[in-house]
Amino acid sequence: MKNVLINGFGRIGRCVFRNMWERGYADCSYINDPNMTIDNIIYLIKFDSIYGRFTGNIEKKTEKIIRVSDERKVWEIFVNNTRQLYDEKELWDNIHIIVDATGNELCAHKSWNYIEKGVGHVIVTNTFYDADFTYVMGHNDCDFDAKKHKVISTSICDANAVIPVISKIIANIGIDFCFVTTLHPWLSYQNLMDAPVRMQRRSGETCDYFPLGRAAVNSLIPKTTTLGAVLQNTFPELENKLSYFSYRTPTQMVASAELSIVLSKIVDRAVIEQLLEQCDRNIVSLNQEDIISIDCEKQPYSSIVDMRWISLEDRYLKLIAWYDNEWGYCSRVVDLINKL
Repeated sequence: MKNVLINGFGRIGRCVFRNMWERGYADCSYINDPNMTIDNIIYLIKFDSIYGRFTGNIEKKTEKIIRVSDERKVWEIFVNNTRQLYDEKELWDNIHIIVDATGNELCAHKSWNYIEKGVGHVIVTNTFYDADFTYVMGHNDCDFDAKKHKVISTSICDANAVIPVISKIIANIGIDFCFVTTLHPWLSYQNLMDAPVRMQRRSGETCDYFPLGRAAVNSLIPKTTTLGAVLQNTFPELENKLSYFSYRTPTQMVASAELSIVLSKIVDRAVIEQLLEQCDRNIVSLNQEDIISIDCEKQPYSSIVDMRWISLEDRYLKLIAWYDNEWGYCSRVVDLINKL
């Protein structure tokens, strides 16, 4: 078993933890979060407003150690609260993989400190172009080399949702233009009431896009999206052929993406359906039922393409995808842990 350290125990860190526990691929042996006491960590493992009660038994053995167990396995987890994790002296002989879920803008750059100290790999759960490799499963699996790539970005949930589908269409049909609109649930840094909103990547700074500071629970909030830059970087052939936009929605989980695509040639619907069938079905699921967003909670797919809403007229294609923006994304992080 690989020993995994989770740095940053917010929504993504805790979701990776639960996903690892349920799938049994590796052991979480270390949690670091400078903003939480050990009792707060235990509480947030036990209870989750979206995914429910934790299935294992949790106890505090000491002021630094949590024991998590069930009839199959036991994790002994050391807990720390430092902002300078790479300065820890006694850590590096026992940790094989670090999952950096802090979201801090310098986390990929600082991850080289861990590699120099002997950690095998660092996975950063956001888009950072100073990482060795940005891994989007279902798109660039063949290019990934675990011996060569040490600091690995798993990009963002929106990119994991749409890139495997766009990749398949580009390779087989071609795209002359692509409009992408995402509808993304609120995030933890937003507000319950109108107020300034703190920056996610830069601690202590507030966002200068003031609408994002409005109450998250009762409005759609239009905003830009980092997905655009990710798509431009992933598909150089789409330069000047992309338009992207996003809403923050007053819901707690499950995002959606609408792709409006101008194809390079005319094809019929059967060709589109056949291409979607060729996607890795562990990553892209195809839905034929009358679902709504909540039906996609805790689904392990990067995206669930809703086949009911495929629209194709001449070269104009519209696709709708759902994705649990935490569980689906973290399933790919845990897939990568298993691969490493």
